[in-house]
Amino acid sequence: MKMKYLILIISIVLCSCKKTKHPDIAIPEPSERVKLLTGHNWAMTHEYIDSTAYAKSHLNEWPLSSTDDFMNSYDTCSWDSRTSFLNDGRIKLLKSQACSASVAEDIGHWRLINNDNDFVIVGQDTLHIVELNNSYLKMYYISYRYYQQQLILTEYIMWTYEAR
Repeated sequence: MKMKYLILIISIVLCSCKKTKHPDIAIPEPSERVKLLTGHNWAMTHEYIDSTAYAKSHLNEWPLSSTDDFMNSYDTCSWDSRTSFLNDGRIKLLKSQACSASVAEDIGHWRLINNDNDFVIVGQDTLHIVELNNSYLKMYYISYRYYQQQLILTEYIMWTYEAR
């Protein structure tokens, strides 16, 4: 009989203990631009540079007759590799067989700012996104060159990628 009372008391105590509920932590849905960036491997196709005043107001028309392409056609590692923007903010180079062992796979961190209009390579550059869709990524940054504290040249540098 004592055993029944003991079991009953233990049952009552256990049932009366409040269980603390943990609120569901809402993980925000990634933006459309984040999904586009992370949903593809990107092949860099060009690194355009232009210093004309016309260039900045006509970014969608690049390359212009004044635009130089600095993508080295002999660098097969760059041409054949792919860049992957991972959900955790890392940038990973998916190296081609043409790359030497000294070429790093982990090449930095990224994030989007300014309502996803600007792409930041953490610790390096902030680039403005001109176009981002399932096929293309085009972004540019402005470089200022000074000589003896005087601005001598403003360059617009655009990186273009294709989804592969």
